[in-house]
Amino acid sequence: MMFWRQYISFSWRKNILTISLISILVALGFWQLHRATEKTNMLEKAQRAKNQLPVYWSPEAFKPKQYQAISVQGQFLNIQFLLDNQHNNHRFGYDVINALRLSNGQILLVDRGFIPANITRQQMPLIKIPQGVIDLSGYVYYPAAKSWVLGVEIEQKSSRLIVLERIKPALIAQKLNLPVYPFVLRLAKTSAYGYKRDWAVVSMPPERHQAYALQWFGLALVVLIMYLGTNKKTYE
Repeated sequence: MMFWRQYISFSWRKNILTISLISILVALGFWQLHRATEKTNMLEKAQRAKNQLPVYWSPEAFKPKQYQAISVQGQFLNIQFLLDNQHNNHRFGYDVINALRLSNGQILLVDRGFIPANITRQQMPLIKIPQGVIDLSGYVYYPAAKSWVLGVEIEQKSSRLIVLERIKPALIAQKLNLPVYPFVLRLAKTSAYGYKRDWAVVSMPPERHQAYALQWFGLALVVLIMYLGTNKKTYE
């Protein structure tokens, strides 16, 4: 009787452990499929935006959507931002960010594209800031609300140069003591005043998420086969 109780107890523990493990693996697989769908939608939205003609945007008009193509008019402030830790074709560098003052006095951040960094990182790149009232076009990009950063988020290199670890409009607004819109205008390739502009819409393509999903489902199947195999040996 003692042996029977111990055997039943062990079987229940093994069953619960196996079911829990399979459930976790399957859930991870479906989560990866969900992420693949999200990435596909993001890519489709970005592609549609590229095919759209930009509409003129003024602060009083409407709230622009993610990846919407717009054109604006304003004047750059005489201060330069550089977004650190950017990569393009295996080269390290910065994204050139400038603050555009609109007609209502509020600030719209403009990403002018990528420039390579000095190898030693001791010498900062010299950026020419366009003067006067200018017209720009591009697409709207809302930065991720949550992102991990290492070190200081914002570093003042000089009176006119600030290095950013990430684009956080609220933090830049505090630095400028001016209201800043919560999105960035990524400059169109056809627009003047830009550098290399080929931003990745997603950091990981949908196909990779689908591959990870298959791996999780495969592991769940392996666990199930091992469980059935060990049970068969036990009852034999």
